[in-house]
Amino acid sequence: MKSLTISGCKVLTIRKVALATVMLLAAAPPASAQIEGRIARIGLFAGGEPLVRSGCWSFVEVELRHRGVAAFGGILRTEQRDRDGDVVVSTLPVALEPGGEWRPYQLYFVPYDVSGGENLRVTLYDEEGELVRMVADTGDEVSELIAPQVMELRSEDLLIVDLTSPGKLPHLAMLDMYRRGEVESTNRRRIRAMAPRELPARWQGLEAVDVIVWDDADPSTLSPQQIQALVDWVRSGGRLLITAGRNWRMIAESPLADALPVRLTGAEERREAQEFLDLIENESYAGRLDRAYTRRPIMRCLMTPLPESVPLPATCPNPQICHRRFLGSGVLTVLGASLKQLLPVPKRFADAAAPEDEPGEEKERSDPFITVACERVIARRLLALPPVIREEGGALRQYADLFQTVRGSIAFESVGTKFLIFAILFAAAYTITATIGSYVYLKRRAWLHHCWTAFGVISIAGSIIGTGMVGLLRGITRSVWQTSVIDAQAGSDEAAGDCLFGVKTPNHTRLDIALPVGDALPDGERLLGPIRAMPGSQGLDMQDSRFAASSSYESLLAGQRLADVPVRATLKEFQGAWHGRLSGRIEGRLVLRRPSDAESPLRYEFGPGSVLRNGLGTDLKDCYLLLTQEEVAGERAVLANCFFLGDLPASGADSELSDAQLRRRLLFQKPADDASGDPPKPIATLPLLSKALENWVGRLQTILPMAGALQTGRVRLSSGEDYPAVLMLSMFDMIREDTSRSMTFRRGSGRRLACTARLTRGTALLIGRSEDPPPALLEINGKPQEPDRSNTIYRILIPVEGL
Repeated sequence: MKSLTISGCKVLTIRKVALATVMLLAAAPPASAQIEGRIARIGLFAGGEPLVRSGCWSFVEVELRHRGVAAFGGILRTEQRDRDGDVVVSTLPVALEPGGEWRPYQLYFVPYDVSGGENLRVTLYDEEGELVRMVADTGDEVSELIAPQVMELRSEDLLIVDLTSPGKLPHLAMLDMYRRGEVESTNRRRIRAMAPRELPARWQGLEAVDVIVWDDADPSTLSPQQIQALVDWVRSGGRLLITAGRNWRMIAESPLADALPVRLTGAEERREAQEFLDLIENESYAGRLDRAYTRRPIMRCLMTPLPESVPLPATCPNPQICHRRFLGSGVLTVLGASLKQLLPVPKRFADAAAPEDEPGEEKERSDPFITVACERVIARRLLALPPVIREEGGALRQYADLFQTVRGSIAFESVGTKFLIFAILFAAAYTITATIGSYVYLKRRAWLHHCWTAFGVISIAGSIIGTGMVGLLRGITRSVWQTSVIDAQAGSDEAAGDCLFGVKTPNHTRLDIALPVGDALPDGERLLGPIRAMPGSQGLDMQDSRFAASSSYESLLAGQRLADVPVRATLKEFQGAWHGRLSGRIEGRLVLRRPSDAESPLRYEFGPGSVLRNGLGTDLKDCYLLLTQEEVAGERAVLANCFFLGDLPASGADSELSDAQLRRRLLFQKPADDASGDPPKPIATLPLLSKALENWVGRLQTILPMAGALQTGRVRLSSGEDYPAVLMLSMFDMIREDTSRSMTFRRGSGRRLACTARLTRGTALLIGRSEDPPPALLEINGKPQEPDRSNTIYRILIPVEGL
């Protein structure tokens, strides 16, 4: 019995061990799947509804963990189809240590067709190129991670991100047009909130964002890469508002301080802020704020403006509380106190930042907190947002995509037209020659018995000629067409801009594409800017044509290089963001004064000290000079002026214009039909920017589609008018809906070309075009490629003094 008991215990023990082993094996991932993976977010908003914008950079954040025994190296991949139908494979190297914690990786990609409805899929490959299976959150072994469905942000919407933490700004929540139920409007605003720590490590992840507001900012929680991404995003055209109060020291000691327009030196408690009330322009509401400051003092930041600072307001008895700095194509604004203190929130609006808040009553929408504090002060003065305009008759009107007009300057359509014309002419000539021509010739010589021989000779000759003509149309070498919009400031050679490239090849080939930016590194290497295939047309009524047989290519390191791009003997179009140094600079300033003639009807004229000097080393043609008497252009159309300056050559007497020459060019005019030798006469009124916009609209002739000419939707604009289209995109925030026009204009993918925020009371804009080689050059197969056809639009910021 004793031995039996012992034997029974052994049997029980063995069974328990076997059962435990089975359970352990079931709980552990399969041997072939030692990598755990999950998708943390798509785009900026972790835990919220994924929001992306078609044609703009975005990212998917993938978290990986390695449970193996050896280090793992591999590549994350995701695929998207570009506007030509080719597959863009975005890749990112990964390196995992065994037994480590979850590690996040941000894989950047461009969603070209969000409306297609396909979910984003992410795969992992090892260093040998073999697919690696992963363990998903569900515990299942999968070959790919499938992201949730994303929501598309409309191309015309303005996305404003609130970085305030903890607690969000009700001020911004009241600007959300979707929350207020005003969806059918132009310049719609959508407000989303996120924690600062969720900022991406590259600025491309912020491209879909138009404005960022950070109240009482504390950048100590950000990595140097996140801060640099924020600054680079501003340089590429973003608008950043930072308020400094109790956290002033955190800002002053962070790398972000190098980009500010001021130097922060301290903070003090104040019971008045007259320098801020000067922005209100509403005595009743200003009085309410003055009494509020007495009851609850504000923490006012002390700061010293830097030379490049542009104060707001431009003139003030006290030291200004708000300063702006223009970086590249964008603007960084610093406000010396928290918005929550400067613009106290009434109790009935205190919970407006709740995510599911319903729009308020009409009487609440007319409350001064909304109309004055939110709309006039924050939206217009501090953020330079365009006014929201209710759309009328939108379903019955046609609209034109201005960006597609600019794209037309480097597009395939002109090449396709040549091919079509040649094909028609060649077919007609070949048919006539091979039939009627050969018959008449042979009959005259009584050689009709040689018809088949003559027909064969003509066929061979036609084939040779046709092949030669096709080769001539394609070209015998690779060529590049380029259109660039470059932003810079007077007295500086630093610049930034957007570049469009069309690459044409004589045969089917594959190319490596890159866009060098910035200065060369100490080791001789060049920094590379993000480049991508051209975004497609916006809207369902005009679809982009695609190749029947698609191919694939790689987008490496957030678009720093495109590898093995297929070009099918026609043209492939690209768009890149560039920054760097110009070969020269524009020198100048404008000093405005009251007219010396007391009877002059003009508000101002150019006084002594005004000068414009072209030191770019390139001729500027068809220049315009834009000025405004507003703190931010756009509130009152009669205060924004646009002068046609004409050409500004790179050398010669006309390369520098003194105040007297500026007055003669801009304030004196001769009627176009005046053929007499009389000198020009003084103008009676200053030319309005609104009138210039009407003239630019007139230059964009419409061509209705042949099929469906009576249908509503998108219309095509004539090619060769990219300059007025860029001018309109630059001042798009000033365009107002006009029901008398047969169409309305849309920015499409050109929203980042707007520069109305740079036109202020203290800054003017000089805009001109050049056909000389541009400052940015595309790199093809490792070599810079100077464009065969170039059009560069320069937009130079000129300081304004005086009035």
